[in-house]
Amino acid sequence: MSDFDPTKAIGFNKLVGYQLVEWDLNRAAVELDMTEGHLNGLGVAHGGVLVAALDYALGMSGSYQPPPADRRWCMTITLTTNFVSPLKGKLLRTDSRLTGGGKTIFFAEGEITDENGTLVASAMGSFRRLKNKPDMSTSIPASREI
Repeated sequence: MSDFDPTKAIGFNKLVGYQLVEWDLNRAAVELDMTEGHLNGLGVAHGGVLVAALDYALGMSGSYQPPPADRRWCMTITLTTNFVSPLKGKLLRTDSRLTGGGKTIFFAEGEITDENGTLVASAMGSFRRLKNKPDMSTSIPASREI
């Protein structure tokens, strides 16, 4: 059994501030309390913040396994994003769901809304399930861990 705790963000997700707020079979939800650091020059959510939230949530929708099984790990193969309207509010919410696939490859889709339920962006993607968590200890110096 792994020591993965879905309530604690790690790495890039921790740096940005994403929180996995719902996670169950075939679905996941991620939220972010927006700060000035998440905005672009126009004063709205930076597109990279939106894409990364979608990537995180969609990948997690295909990574859940009921306890006591370990979580599955995956990597993104494709991610197509549609920007619909600017997110100007204080809360970004990403809801995602598994839409199909098999043992190795899965497909997911999701959308970002603000605190008023306004659609901000949507995405669909394909992901590869990994047999094990990748060992990054040799590629990233320990002193640079987040």
